[in-house]
Amino acid sequence: MKKNLDILQRDMRGDTHVLDTLIAENEYLTMVLNASSEGIAVNEDQCIIYANDILEAMTGYTHNELLHLNILDLFPEEYRDRAADNISQRYERCYEAILKKKNGSLLSVDVQGKNLTFRERQLRISTFRDITDRKQVEDLYRAMADRSQVGVYIIEEGMFRYLNHSTEMYTGYSREELIGKYSVSIVHPEDRASATRSASKMLKEGGSQPHMYRIITKDKRIKWMLERVSSITYEGKRAILANTMDITEIVNARERLEELEEMEKSILDAIPHAVIGQDHRRIIFANDGVESVFGWRPEEIIGRKTRLFYRNEEDYRRIGKVFYPIYREAKTLIEEFPCIKRDGSEIICRISTSKIGDIRDRRVVVVYEDITARKNAEEKLSDYHEKLRNLASELAIAEQRERQRIATALHDGISQTMAVTKIRLKSLLKDVQDNECSKPLGEIIALIEALIRDTRSLTLDLSPPILHILGLEPALEWLAEQFQEKYDFDVNFSSDGIPFDIDKDIAFLLFRGVQELLMNIVKHAFAEKVSIAVINKGMKVSISVKDDGVGFNPSRIDTWEGLSSGYGLFSIRERLSYLGGTFRISSKPGMGTSITMGIPAKEMKEKETGTAL
Repeated sequence: MKKNLDILQRDMRGDTHVLDTLIAENEYLTMVLNASSEGIAVNEDQCIIYANDILEAMTGYTHNELLHLNILDLFPEEYRDRAADNISQRYERCYEAILKKKNGSLLSVDVQGKNLTFRERQLRISTFRDITDRKQVEDLYRAMADRSQVGVYIIEEGMFRYLNHSTEMYTGYSREELIGKYSVSIVHPEDRASATRSASKMLKEGGSQPHMYRIITKDKRIKWMLERVSSITYEGKRAILANTMDITEIVNARERLEELEEMEKSILDAIPHAVIGQDHRRIIFANDGVESVFGWRPEEIIGRKTRLFYRNEEDYRRIGKVFYPIYREAKTLIEEFPCIKRDGSEIICRISTSKIGDIRDRRVVVVYEDITARKNAEEKLSDYHEKLRNLASELAIAEQRERQRIATALHDGISQTMAVTKIRLKSLLKDVQDNECSKPLGEIIALIEALIRDTRSLTLDLSPPILHILGLEPALEWLAEQFQEKYDFDVNFSSDGIPFDIDKDIAFLLFRGVQELLMNIVKHAFAEKVSIAVINKGMKVSISVKDDGVGFNPSRIDTWEGLSSGYGLFSIRERLSYLGGTFRISSKPGMGTSITMGIPAKEMKEKETGTAL
């Protein structure tokens, strides 16, 4: 432009006024071009003949370096063919490209060309707009869209140009399969026209109300979609941005809800319990079950107070005080309460109450379940349980007495007989030492000795004599020594030394309890150290057994495994409970176990018909 101005100056030296005007207009045009926010280059046959200050700042080239530079040199190699094609075809549309700076760094730009003829010269004005910020926003939006649970896609000329992962998930198609595909091709044929109209209306009127339509997925399933569209510019072209959500489950749920509402009345009437709606404790609806529970027909009680279900005014006030004050903390409440039927007979009802809306409205739905028969059955079951526990205790005592009888018979009968037999055989052996019978006699004596040892061991297992002769504490100390010797782990026995009198049957129960606990340690605890402590607290004697083993969950003793384990922890606890005793367990996995059995003093001395049980 400066070169052309110099030529004009030479040609028009005689017309100073015209020259000054042209110079002023040139300066004004240069000022306007430099004031632009876009880089501007004028090129002829791809050679730059003018560049504004913005383009210098964008590229890093000086003004003189830009002049006569091939405009294609401003693009990286991979963008030059596209730029050259736009120039040669004289396209004037805007497109995205990358500008290569002098230092080699790259810049995202929008490029647009304008063709003009000046003094029979074909010129092209190219503008470069820095879109770095826009690209960053687009990249951020793309990253967010790819992580969004909402389907996001861009439609240009009716075809998919971009879509996120959720759109792939909704449709079943991959991104590669959908890019370039017409968007209406996946819409249900019956919904294509309405979906197109709704989208066009939203774009024209700028409305935000989404529209619904169905799509057919790749695997031929039908899904309901909720879509909102808006107009955007994408890569220099007008496009449509769509956000969609799969609402198939919502639509199906709504359909199911309508079906459930139709079934509601029949279901309520089929419930065997009384279902009653109340407003300020006045009945506003009732199902047919109210007749089977209370003897009233539904139409007879509508509009009446619920006082008619309770025995007296006091009960009526009391149930109100139970329910209404705590509705603010719980939506559903359950209570067992005495009620009365139409004929005056009393029943026990399980009352379940749920509030309707705000509690200030005092509207509730109440279900009355007649549990009278069940409560009676529970009482009978409790009585049976008590009788079974008594029977179990009596059986335990009978078992111990039978053990003691058998142990006594073994000791006083068989053991004595074998001892005498052994003595006589030894005497006979002396008389026949040189006889051929001496060897068989020696073998018989060895067998007799083995039988005597086995009989003694069996006697101790059945009923240790030390328990009946010396008492509980010496017996527990002997038991500790036996387990330590037999199972090779440390067992420490301790006692506060305060004597106490205890019934022999209770002593046996405690002894067998400690024996069972030690055996459990052997089987399950993998302990290295065990302690047994007997403490006389005056009004109560307690025996504690502690170990440093693996521990366990105490709730297991109430499982079927615990109930079916014979003389296990559950059995010990139940028998102690029958005697008024206590059975406490402290254990956690990996933390060892401590179990304490306690018997009150009054039970230790009771001896009725030979037993406290």
